[in-house]
Amino acid sequence: MSTFRSISLSVTFVAILGLTWAGISGAADLVPQQRFVMSSDVDLPGGDISSLFDTTLESCQKACVSNSACTAITFNSRNGSCFLKAEFGDTAAYADALSGFMLNASPNTAALAQTRAAELSFLQPTDLARATELASGLAVRHVTGASSAAEHVAAAQAEESNGNMLRASSHIGAALNITDAASDWSEYARLLRRAAARDKSTSSELQQRALAATINGYLRADTPGLRHNLLVEMAQILEDRGRGLAMVPALRLAQQIQMRTDTQAALDKAIGKYGFRVTEHDVQSDSARPRICVQFSDDLAKTDIDFNKFVQLDGKGLTVEKTGDQMLCVEGVSHGARHTLTFRAGIPAADGQTTAKPVTITAYVRDRSPALRFPGRAYVLPKVGENAALPIEAVNTDKADLTLFRVTDRNILRAIQSEYFGEPMSYWREDSFSSEVGAEIWQGHAELAMEVNRDMTTRLPMSEALAGQGAGIFALRASMPGKDSYEVAPAWQWFVVSDLGISTLSGTDGLHVVVRSLGTADAKSKVTVELLSRSNEILGRLQTDAQGYALFPAALTRGVGALAPAMIVAKEGVVKKGSAKEGSANEGAADMAFLSLTDPEFDLSDRGVEGREPAPPIDVFLTTDRGAYRAGDTVYATALSRDANAAAITGLPLTAIVKRPDGVEYSRVVAADAGAGGHVFALPIAGSAPRGVWRLEVKADLDAPALTAKTFLVEDFLPERIDFSLNLPDSPIRLGDTPELTLDAKYLFGAVGSDLSVEGDVTLRAANGLAAFPGYQFGRADEPFQTQMAGFSGQTTDDQGRAVIALPMPEVTDPLRPLEMTVATRVAEGSGRPVERRITRALQPSAPMIGVKPLFDEVVKQGSEAKFSLLAVGSDETATTMTVTWELSRIETRYQWYQEYGDWRWEPVSRRERVADGRAELGKELGNELGKKLGAAVEISAPVDWGEYELVVSQVDGGDAATSSRFYAGWYAPADVTSTPTPWNYP
Repeated sequence: MSTFRSISLSVTFVAILGLTWAGISGAADLVPQQRFVMSSDVDLPGGDISSLFDTTLESCQKACVSNSACTAITFNSRNGSCFLKAEFGDTAAYADALSGFMLNASPNTAALAQTRAAELSFLQPTDLARATELASGLAVRHVTGASSAAEHVAAAQAEESNGNMLRASSHIGAALNITDAASDWSEYARLLRRAAARDKSTSSELQQRALAATINGYLRADTPGLRHNLLVEMAQILEDRGRGLAMVPALRLAQQIQMRTDTQAALDKAIGKYGFRVTEHDVQSDSARPRICVQFSDDLAKTDIDFNKFVQLDGKGLTVEKTGDQMLCVEGVSHGARHTLTFRAGIPAADGQTTAKPVTITAYVRDRSPALRFPGRAYVLPKVGENAALPIEAVNTDKADLTLFRVTDRNILRAIQSEYFGEPMSYWREDSFSSEVGAEIWQGHAELAMEVNRDMTTRLPMSEALAGQGAGIFALRASMPGKDSYEVAPAWQWFVVSDLGISTLSGTDGLHVVVRSLGTADAKSKVTVELLSRSNEILGRLQTDAQGYALFPAALTRGVGALAPAMIVAKEGVVKKGSAKEGSANEGAADMAFLSLTDPEFDLSDRGVEGREPAPPIDVFLTTDRGAYRAGDTVYATALSRDANAAAITGLPLTAIVKRPDGVEYSRVVAADAGAGGHVFALPIAGSAPRGVWRLEVKADLDAPALTAKTFLVEDFLPERIDFSLNLPDSPIRLGDTPELTLDAKYLFGAVGSDLSVEGDVTLRAANGLAAFPGYQFGRADEPFQTQMAGFSGQTTDDQGRAVIALPMPEVTDPLRPLEMTVATRVAEGSGRPVERRITRALQPSAPMIGVKPLFDEVVKQGSEAKFSLLAVGSDETATTMTVTWELSRIETRYQWYQEYGDWRWEPVSRRERVADGRAELGKELGNELGKKLGAAVEISAPVDWGEYELVVSQVDGGDAATSSRFYAGWYAPADVTSTPTPWNYP
């Protein structure tokens, strides 16, 4: 060979792990069509046809493959020299040289590999890529040397007998460079897997190589027995790698190729651990419509499949329904009946798997558990008359023990702060309530209406229990006779006996209180109104005038901490006066009512009356000359100071404080009144100032919060030279349309923007509901819409600076939820710099949709009711009629832990239990005047306990509309901010 250039470089050759050679014979080849048999510290003298310097071994091999005359190479690892050879003589020793000759793959190897690869659909694309990578770099990883394949195999057997699996695999790898036989690849994989089991520190890399080896062997295997063996080895390695789910199809394929008893046993075991299977069954008998459900290990197929044909039912009127993603439920079963159901083999999963064996379930549907509950949170009962009563709902019980508690006016605030009032009471809090908050005043029993397994509502007359009690706040406890509280939770109902209705309005001038009669709506005069603090101290006491009105000064409402206002208490009638000190409780009031000030106010913003926030004593309007500045510019700001009546405040100095993006104060400037309450600030920004969003605050009192604030941007930018407007047609746009976008461009110095290139893209994404129906959700929560995009280009503006573009709409299936289209359009200036503008338009629905509005704020208090408003919206975005069914389910997610080769793994399993269901006619009242006032919404509710829930509402009159909403119930829930008067309740 040619003389090596002498460069002093001390290199010890180490096997190059993971050397890639993807281009050795084309990226599409699964099996490299050429491979090298390499020897280390060896030179092949003579036969040089080309030389490369400062290169790599990989490049040296590629150069030989691409040269039709090349049959061998020598590579000097000291200085990166490569010598291509057409022929060579006897080898000669040469330190740090790598030499090798090239072998060609069998002619039919590539076609066979393509066929075999198609059978391995359960593998990931990266698995095949790593197998090709392993085969391409095997010659360097395992240097063959002068030994024959048989000699390397014998050496491997000797090393294995000595317990050295890694060395044994290296010998098989060296033999593979010569044979490239499927059987040797199988042996290579087996030894690597055994080596990985002995060395945890390198087990991951060895397992990955072993998996690639089984793939290489299968791509080359041409006998059923060998293919079967390779698939079994592959399945075991997949399980070692934590990919047990892929183990199942590997073993199934092995059985299809060649049936074996031991492999079938392994397949059954794998299906039991990882395959698509029935994991458990559940008899849901505590609802009015019981059902028997089976839980699967993975998601069921999402396409329209009739699952009835996969279940052998044992009676008439039974149907099979898919519930959630992983459950099938048999509907129509009866309480007190026993059913035998067979879930046949072949039930499809979302990932293409099917159940392997039929599963037979025998289940008894027991009667519903006895239960008591009150349907509402709180009631106001009339102060006069004998008709005071409360409704109670019962299941499978005809008796209830009743206990009535009274809460004094001095304990009302404590009851609210301790979250007793209006909330479901846990059994472990009952003792503290009865001993510290409420006094027991009456006990009794109730006879309830009962029909087996049906929800029955009974009217409880309260006249006997309330005799002689007068006005006040009460709590009624209903318990199951003979049952402890922890066995069957008692039901609690708070109620108030009063004729006083209180309304409050807060403003900058104080707290306005209005008291009216609940019976006649007349103003209540001479009612004593007390303002209580959080510490239960009386902050003020007033009497209402002839209009039932009282005003607490603003100073009384500005307390913080324990002195913050918390409650209004109204009392009417004769007050006993004795030794009580001024400010103590008024005992003996003929009527009493209260209103918490810590709960949210009614939110009327959705009724078009949100208005503007009340003006403070100093109301400041602030503006800057623009919104973005470059470093070194000066920010010019103008401030106008006004009082609550919008009159100018003269003589008031204002301080402008500029803060950097990191919140550190940068500068401050004081400006005196320049006339009519006007102030002008010049705020220079240094050239070295940090870039980002800055904040400008204006204060009159430096120790008080800012009167107003505004942000501006400091960035390095070049001003735009052109501007353009975008317009879409006024007519509705639907999926599948090709709307025309009109663009008008001009230069900022006035010239028409002609012959400018236009490009952009159209993006479809899920809209945040419909503007006409705020708060309503549309579409399935478990099937989110994936944003889609389509681009357009090639257009230019005409000589008038105009372009009309037919927008390409992304092709999507109607998701039956609101969508919006955003058109991002870019017009390039003469210098090529693009200027971008966007326009967004909501798409009109193509079919009717179902809207669901939760009447709570994110979380529902456990033990209370979850309320929803339902409506149907037609394709014209107006309320319409629709028949729907709804189902509320509790979702329970458990994590199944299992141990595998010393490691703990887990998989989530979710089950659903129906809590309540029903049928609703949406928009049924739209044709009459009352319906027009009430709107098309229908309200539904159901009791919930702790946990995760999902409401699913589906169209039943021929359409596909469906909407679901997920939420949580727990011990913490924010105050109810969704309870607002309906529009016809106020002028």
